[in-house]
Amino acid sequence: MTRTDSDSPRSVSLSASRNDQSLVVSLVNPSATKAVTVRCKISGFASARVSGQMLHSNDLNAYNSFEQPDLLHPTTFSPRLEDGVLIAELPP
Repeated sequence: MTRTDSDSPRSVSLSASRNDQSLVVSLVNPSATKAVTVRCKISGFASARVSGQMLHSNDLNAYNSFEQPDLLHPTTFSPRLEDGVLIAELPP
């Protein structure tokens, strides 16, 4: 994985899991002020389709509660796969 904003190991958190048909890559940008572009080489898994969902709020203290159960909800975004490299733009 390469990061375009910083060489700090805390600039992005990544995990991945797979089964026979799917690969799930989870990314976290912990920065409240800087967007980050992630490039992650995908090896040993062929994909015909890439999709993305994110949880995001401009309010760092936002959370779901009984009073507001849908304050944070998944929205779609468009990661890309180019020559076996997953490219994702993550907002602050």
